[in-house]
Amino acid sequence: LMTVVLTALLLGGASQLIFVRALENMQDRHISHLASEGAKHIESLLQERELRMEGLDMESFRQRYGKLPLEKHFLEYFKDFTENFPVVSLLDQKGDETVKLINGRVAESYQNYKYDPAVQQARRNPNQMHVGVSQQGPQGDQVTMHLAYSYVSYFGDEFLGTLLLRLPIEMFDRQLISVARNDDASLSLLSAEGKLLTYHRPEKVFQTLSFVPESAPVRRQLFDEDLLIASGSIAKDGLRVLASVPWGVYRADVNKLRSTAIIVCLAVTFLAALISWKLTSILTRNITQLVDFADRVGQDDYRHQLPLNSIEEFNQ
Repeated sequence: LMTVVLTALLLGGASQLIFVRALENMQDRHISHLASEGAKHIESLLQERELRMEGLDMESFRQRYGKLPLEKHFLEYFKDFTENFPVVSLLDQKGDETVKLINGRVAESYQNYKYDPAVQQARRNPNQMHVGVSQQGPQGDQVTMHLAYSYVSYFGDEFLGTLLLRLPIEMFDRQLISVARNDDASLSLLSAEGKLLTYHRPEKVFQTLSFVPESAPVRRQLFDEDLLIASGSIAKDGLRVLASVPWGVYRADVNKLRSTAIIVCLAVTFLAALISWKLTSILTRNITQLVDFADRVGQDDYRHQLPLNSIEEFNQ
């Protein structure tokens, strides 16, 4: 009986460990996949913008309108482009805006973007898009994504201008929310410097992480929250997508499975013990009767007979 109980407990404990670990691995893969999917969506969004910027024939535009074109010339020449972006600026070699359009209309004020990180990167590595982030507003709570593209002539001997697009960070946040829809996890956009550009707690936006996020899920404390965190990289200027899920939510399914496994294990153990006890008692009773009958025969006492049902049970 003890052997049966120990075997049932051993098998129950082993199955519990196997199934719980399998569920943990499945959840880890899910949050890693979520971070990777978020990164792919943001990367696709940026690649689409880069292709649009790359497709502009800035050399022909310069040849036609010179180094100081008017906004109306830009609107006429690149009408399809300006209709799809809220804020478009064309910068000269010093970083000054020569063309500035807001929602397809001429702006009244101009700025210098000489020290803008995205513009600086674009000037150092022309004919490709570079991404930067700007924090503006009275309390610095307005985050804008800057996409800069510097154009040089075919032979690289003439600067044609730097195109600067400013996109609201909400555009990227909406994209990440759509990826994480109907999921307990949340997705955030992280800059190359480790600053949160989007987060489910708006007051924490633009704060810097105290750790370097890993692609594999790791339990972390972030802003007094106990979270399981994984990240996915974006192949554009060090951006990353952060996937996070509350540790309690992550462990809830595991704990539920563990409780279920314990209940099943106890039920199986009890049933095995009951069956074992029943079989053992039947076998023991029949053997006792057989020994008693043999003793009586040995004493020349032939008045007793072994019950038929006992013989059948013993044979079975």
